[in-house]
Amino acid sequence: MSLTRFSVPIILTPQALKDCQKIRADDAPSYAPAYILQKVWLSGLNHWTTKALKEAFAKDLSLNIFVDAEISKLRDTIRQGLQTGNWDMKVGEKLFIKTDDGKITLPDSIEFSERMELYRRGILEPPKPREIELNAQVLSSTESVKPVRIRWKASGALTIKLYQDGNLVAGEFRPSDEYETAIAKTTTFKIVADYGNGEVEERETPAKILAYGTGTPSTPSAGEDGKGSWDDLTIFKAKPEEFDLEGTLDRVFNELSDRIQDNQVQGIQSLEISVGQVMDYRKLMTAFPMLIKLKVQIDQTATITVNEQFIRLEYQGPVKGFQSFQGAVNTLLSSPDVKADVSLKLVFEFSSPVQPNGAEISNIKQALNRNPVDRLNLTAKVTY
Repeated sequence: MSLTRFSVPIILTPQALKDCQKIRADDAPSYAPAYILQKVWLSGLNHWTTKALKEAFAKDLSLNIFVDAEISKLRDTIRQGLQTGNWDMKVGEKLFIKTDDGKITLPDSIEFSERMELYRRGILEPPKPREIELNAQVLSSTESVKPVRIRWKASGALTIKLYQDGNLVAGEFRPSDEYETAIAKTTTFKIVADYGNGEVEERETPAKILAYGTGTPSTPSAGEDGKGSWDDLTIFKAKPEEFDLEGTLDRVFNELSDRIQDNQVQGIQSLEISVGQVMDYRKLMTAFPMLIKLKVQIDQTATITVNEQFIRLEYQGPVKGFQSFQGAVNTLLSSPDVKADVSLKLVFEFSSPVQPNGAEISNIKQALNRNPVDRLNLTAKVTY
């Protein structure tokens, strides 16, 4: 007589799995980041997705069986690993890296997908700090309400918001722009630069109105002979940080030279050349080939109407990038029925102040003399 064998399925209850330590207790803490690095994250693997991390628990029989109740705890582990610097994360183009000062912004949510990637420390490079320049200059005036010019540069920003003493200033502003208003007291100006993907940076600066004593001009002190000193009359005369000039090419550079000599300027930090007429706009562009070796930024707007065509182009960046648009813009401006409103500014920024009569300024003037414009604005930021 033959015997027939029957296979009897063994059903393990959750409690039985817990008893054999294949499922952790309900009150077990989330996995420690060190456990993930030692037991789950394969050595030699520099990065993997959060989806792959989750799947690793199902593929490796030596790990505890992973059930739905553990999912939220694994999310906590990922967050903890970011906070403690055990790993970094990349989501699209956005990086989440703990900096040397211990700061990190965590993602709003953790999902187990191909989109979220975990990296071992040291592979991802933290983004460079955003460089934002902001300056508020109170201009000379005998009135109680003083004009003030606010200038800023936030390269790479998508939108800019300007605040005056906490109040939003209406208008659309570009990453590199300026704004003029008038103030009667010391006022704080702030810009908020939005770079996209939730990255926002702020900078603020005061525009100070100085008053002496009761607000009246200070009286020069007398010497022992009662006559006083001529130097006392100029003690409160502040030297200008910027020179703003307008006219022909020769006129503005000659006047700049006079201002430099009169004020005993030691160096020039930056130079801006701008035009606002179509003919001058086209003339200034012919100087680009001679200026490309210098560190020059272009800031231009052009609103052009030709018959039924309407074109508006705004550009801020290096000369090389603008050259791809230059031919098309020139063609449109050469059309017989063109109507245009244009503005072109060349910004020369020097890594350290250059000599007022040095080679850099001489080369700029020489390039502009190739096809001199009829009228331009020149702004020089100087040091003493």
